[in-house]
Amino acid sequence: MESLTDGFAEYQELIGRALENDGHHGGKDAALVDYRRATDLLRQQLLPAALALVSSNDEAFDARYSAARNALSARLTAVVVLSVLLLAVLGAL
Repeated sequence: MESLTDGFAEYQELIGRALENDGHHGGKDAALVDYRRATDLLRQQLLPAALALVSSNDEAFDARYSAARNALSARLTAVVVLSVLLLAVLGAL
């Protein structure tokens, strides 16, 4: 997460420099270089790292959801069995 945040800060700095250079007379070439570096950083490092983070979070969420659903199913089964037993006892009385 820290490297992703640092990379995003570097990306913002490069874009800021590109915009600043673009505003100066004769700064188009420098702006283009900064813009290309920012685009490369985004495509090669930031987007893959963000996708990995999202995937990791999705896996953790799915694991917790499955565990909670299994626990709920077990509790529901226990309640149904107990209800049937109570009705059988009530019927016997």
